[in-house]
Amino acid sequence: MAYLAEFTRWAKHFGIPPPAVVVRKRHGGSYRKSRRTISLPANAGRDALVHEFAHHLAAEIHGTRGHGPHFRIALVETATVAYGRATRYPWASEYRTIAAWARRHGLGLDAAAAVRA
Repeated sequence: MAYLAEFTRWAKHFGIPPPAVVVRKRHGGSYRKSRRTISLPANAGRDALVHEFAHHLAAEIHGTRGHGPHFRIALVETATVAYGRATRYPWASEYRTIAAWARRHGLGLDAAAAVRA
């Protein structure tokens, strides 16, 4: 399963356990913190993988759920690992609040570090 290999590589990079993966027929992805499970449709794009893995990263490091500050930083960090630079991530495909946040704060790890402070 290609998703699992990608998630395992990213998890190793961040020093966290990889999530379990469920491929489903429904459209859209989800992350279930209680089971450390990412669910995605078989045709999910790389942006969906990055988004859902960011939920896993935020949950593992900060114990958080949702699309708050820890998730947003995790999304920048995951996008940087997945795409080489966070600016290559398709921010326009994100929820409006996240896309607006990205525009306000830039799209690199330096921007994420500035938000942490």
